[in-house]
Amino acid sequence: MSRDEENEYFADGLSEELLNVLAKIKGLRVASRTSAWSFKGTRTDIPTIAQKLGVAHLLEGGVRRRAIACGSPRN
Repeated sequence: MSRDEENEYFADGLSEELLNVLAKIKGLRVASRTSAWSFKGTRTDIPTIAQKLGVAHLLEGGVRRRAIACGSPRN
């Protein structure tokens, strides 16, 4: 698995966990994983995605990993 694939796998897992936690909040409407991820990798703008999902708010972001130099301790 390349570094990019590892990061994508990690980010996807984190996204899914966050979606699952948010879905447990009473009164919060959370789009399904399948619906939300149908826009992954597209250039669709945020207002269009929100309208198509039928939601008022979207959460977006990225994942960064700290680079570890060879021989450095892993803190």
